[in-house]
Amino acid sequence: MTSMKRVYYLFILACSFTLFACSHKSSDIKQSNDKNTITINLESPQSLHASRLFDTIIYVPLETSDTYIFSRASHLKVNDEKDLYFISDKSFFLFDGETGKGKVKISRLGNGPDGYTSIFDSNIDSSTKEIELLDNNAKKIVIYDMAGNHKRSMSLPFMSFMFAKTGKDDYWFYNNNLLSETSDHKVVHFVSNKGKIEEYDKIDKHLAKYFFIDDEKNLIVQNGNLLYHYSPSDTIYQIRPDKEMRAAYVLDMGKNLAPKEFYARNFRDIMEFAETANNNGYVFEIPTFSANDQTIVVACIKEGKPYITFHTKENGKSMTFSSFHDDYNASTPLSLDVANLSFCMDNDYFYFIITAEQLIESKNKGYYREPMEKWIESRQITEFSNPILVKCKF
Repeated sequence: MTSMKRVYYLFILACSFTLFACSHKSSDIKQSNDKNTITINLESPQSLHASRLFDTIIYVPLETSDTYIFSRASHLKVNDEKDLYFISDKSFFLFDGETGKGKVKISRLGNGPDGYTSIFDSNIDSSTKEIELLDNNAKKIVIYDMAGNHKRSMSLPFMSFMFAKTGKDDYWFYNNNLLSETSDHKVVHFVSNKGKIEEYDKIDKHLAKYFFIDDEKNLIVQNGNLLYHYSPSDTIYQIRPDKEMRAAYVLDMGKNLAPKEFYARNFRDIMEFAETANNNGYVFEIPTFSANDQTIVVACIKEGKPYITFHTKENGKSMTFSSFHDDYNASTPLSLDVANLSFCMDNDYFYFIITAEQLIESKNKGYYREPMEKWIESRQITEFSNPILVKCKF
C-alpha cells in the first residue's frame, strides 16, 4: 500500500498589496440552533457493506497511456457532465466519467505566461467552460479553455491553497494558517470584478507557529452557500455570502479529540506536534470531506491509519469504517489506504479512487467473485495501470 505523503511548507512573504477588507472575525461566529452531530467512532470502526448504502458499484479504469499516465490523484472533483478531474504529478487531468478515457491534460510547469509554478487546486466553471488552476507560489489563477489552451491569468493578493466558486466572479479561497500582509484569516471571499474582499475565521497566531498541514478539500459549495472545515477543528461551518459563519456540524471524536489546551502548548514544529498527538491517540488530520443533499462524508487519519465516516442528514445516523466491502462483487473487504481518501460526490454517486495495486492484490488473493475477475482480465488491468475510479450509486 502507498504511504501518506505529508508536505509542510515554509514561506518567505513579500506582499505589496493594500486592500479594503470586511472582516468576519472568529468572535462573530454564530452557533447553529440545531447542530448536527457526526459521530466518528475510531474505537470500533466497521466495514462498509456497499449494499447497505448503494444500489450498485461501477468500476471505471482510467486510461493508461503515455499522455495520461499519473500516480496519486488528489483534489478529486466531478463536473456537471459527471466527468472527473484532479491534480497529479504537477499536472491537471480530466477523464470521462463513463468510459475513463482521458479528455484533457494540462502540464505547463514553468515561468512562461501560459504556465504555472505550482498547482494546488483546480476548478471547472460550467458557466464559462473554463479550467482554472490555482498557482500558490505565483499568487494567481491560470485559466484555460476546455481543450487546455491558455486564455489568461488572474492575479491574487495572497498565497492560497484551495478555492471554490459560488458565481462567475465569486471566488472563495482557503489560506490555511498562512499569515500575510493582506490577510490574517483562513477564508477569503474575493469578487474578481469588484476587488471586494470579505474574510472569515481569523488565524490563530499561536497555532500558525507550528501547525501547517496541507488538507485536500476544505470548501464545498452547496446551494449557493459554503461548507467549510479545517484541520484540526471538530466543526464544519456554513458560510453564507455577505452574512455570518455558523456551526453546521460537530464532529464527535470522543477521547480521540485533543483538548483545547493541547494546542496551546509550545511545540517546536509540526513534527514534534504530530509525534505527541499520535502518542496520545489524538486526531489532528481531517484532510477532506464532501456533501450532497442527503449525506456528509468525512475522512480522518489517526496514527497514520485512514477512516471514513458517512453521516445521513435525514436520520442523523453516522457510520465510521476502515474497510470497504463491495459485497456485490467481492467476498472480502478492501482495507482503506490513504489513496482512497481522495473522494467527492454529487446527488447520484459517491466517487473515490482505488489503486491498480489494490485491485490486483485483491484479485490475486481470490477476494473477487468470478464475474469481477473476468472483467479485470478483459480490461487488461495490471499493477502498473492507472488508478481506477469507483462510482457508488445512491
